[in-house]
Amino acid sequence: MSDEKRFLITPPPGLLPEAPAAPVEPEPERRVDEEHGDSATRRVLPRSPGVAFPLPSNPMGGAAAPVTAAESASAPAAAPQTPARSVSTPSGEAEVPTGEHPAQLGPWTIRLPDGTAQLVTTAGVVLGRNPVVPERWPAAERLRIHDPERTVSSTHALLIVVGATLRLVDLGSTNGVAVTSAGVREKVAGADGVKVGDPAEIELGSFHLRVARG
Repeated sequence: MSDEKRFLITPPPGLLPEAPAAPVEPEPERRVDEEHGDSATRRVLPRSPGVAFPLPSNPMGGAAAPVTAAESASAPAAAPQTPARSVSTPSGEAEVPTGEHPAQLGPWTIRLPDGTAQLVTTAGVVLGRNPVVPERWPAAERLRIHDPERTVSSTHALLIVVGATLRLVDLGSTNGVAVTSAGVREKVAGADGVKVGDPAEIELGSFHLRVARG
């Protein structure tokens, strides 16, 4: 026996404290890499207490932070959204200003005592018991007037629209032509006649008719 081993004294059991056992690490979880088909090892971290809800999609990219049950209960309820209302406006229409607007004037019309009506245009209307169209107004229409007293000539007068006005021309009648408008009576003379008011009463001899717009 050597001199070093001769002086070693072994203590009896239970006299010295036992050394603490080494911590046992959890067995690493083995997952299968589906892309490469081989096994890969990944350390799984311990989960924090509480139940986490599924992560909502993040429109700005990446995953949103998990929301715990405690945070969800303390969060204020979202206010209900009111659907936007569209105000329909007439697309393509201009605003009509307020105020008075002149009424649209209708065409000139002759009315005989028996109710017969005839429109007067820029072509003109020839009046008489049996009128003949003058050479000066070849497109004029003829309006025959039944006059038992025969005070109306065969071709008595012409009514014609000139611009926005109505004119009355005497075509060389025997008993003449007169027009009354706004209480004023005027004899018709001259090659271009006179302007007729709205409304007006026309005298062909002793025969009377009315003219007006609309």
